[in-house]
Amino acid sequence: MFNFGKMKNFGFLPLGGGCIIAAVFHFISCLLAIFSDETEHKTLIISLNVVLGFFIILGLVLRNFIIFYFVAVFLTCTMICNMIILVFLILVVFSNSPVSIQKRVFATFVVFVTIFFELLFLNLYMSIIKVYKAGGTGWEHKNYIEIKNEKTEQKKNKKPEDTLTNDDYNA
Repeated sequence: MFNFGKMKNFGFLPLGGGCIIAAVFHFISCLLAIFSDETEHKTLIISLNVVLGFFIILGLVLRNFIIFYFVAVFLTCTMICNMIILVFLILVVFSNSPVSIQKRVFATFVVFVTIFFELLFLNLYMSIIKVYKAGGTGWEHKNYIEIKNEKTEQKKNKKPEDTLTNDDYNA
């Protein structure tokens, strides 16, 4: 995770499998929002998670890095909003509030874990963008540097077709 954009796999899965897990994560968070009691931002959370999960699956199916750029920008905006919320929650934890300390700490912990997962998924999306740009499929266990090196080795070992056809010709 510390080599941002240089992942070669997502745990034991290739990057494409990690993107499927990320899409499932967004769809599950959408389902959790559907069954929650909170009505204030319910439709916004549901629609944004459905759109994000849909674009992740669409980017995998079409193998298009431009769609993943959109996903990465969207996730970055969401992560910045969650960081601002985390700052305010930390301020509320140390203030005198009628809400119990357990609820304040739990809300802060949930937002922190959400930011952690968003950062992990952002690293995944940036890695698959680079793999797609290098000519990979996202389903191999290689990062973009290994794919570029493999492509240059194939170009070095490949002989031009014109020299092969001229050497075999006997008139």
